[in-house]
Amino acid sequence: MATANNLTRTFPVTVAMSKGTVVQLHTDGNIRPNPINQFGIGVLLEDCTANAFENPAVRLWGAGTVPVIVTGTPLTAGNTLYAVTGGQVAGTNGFIGSTNAGRIVGVLIETTGASQNGNLFEAQMFTSIGA
Repeated sequence: MATANNLTRTFPVTVAMSKGTVVQLHTDGNIRPNPINQFGIGVLLEDCTANAFENPAVRLWGAGTVPVIVTGTPLTAGNTLYAVTGGQVAGTNGFIGSTNAGRIVGVLIETTGASQNGNLFEAQMFTSIGA
């Protein structure tokens, strides 16, 4: 018998984060915003505070579409997305300014307007990630 798996899990947290943040699992067992040029585990599906008793949901890589926080707008549907500093994503070939940015995480599904930095947009996540 097949088992359905939506690849959503909950994790403890000790820092406040917004829905759409790319997160990593820290060595202390809590999730945190994904730092630049590191592999994350997925995308936060709800806002959370720094309350250690919260266990917000995370959509793991390969689980379909998710809302992500974008920067470096405007972006066009179909742009490759990279996880960059602070758990945001950008479509700038892995570079923000002159800084080597993050790992490839997916493709943008919808086109952003100019000055849309920090807003949520839908993305198709890849089943595996890399640089």
